[in-house]
Amino acid sequence: MLPQVEMEIKEDLTLDAHHIQILDRSEKQIRNKIIFMVKILWKSSQIKEITWERESKIKKKYPVLFPNTSMN
Repeated sequence: MLPQVEMEIKEDLTLDAHHIQILDRSEKQIRNKIIFMVKILWKSSQIKEITWERESKIKKKYPVLFPNTSMN
């Protein structure tokens, strides 16, 4: 049996998740295009989750995770 965890869920059924850190980077090749991915550790309430996200999307939303990159 799993312990019950209280979570605050919004009306649109989403949770507030906060990034903690980047764990890994990867390149995915799709036909003739390369997509850069990052593995992110998220925390929402008492739950930690790891997901792969597009690096470009995360750079725009959380530039603080990429201190060695300059934004143009």
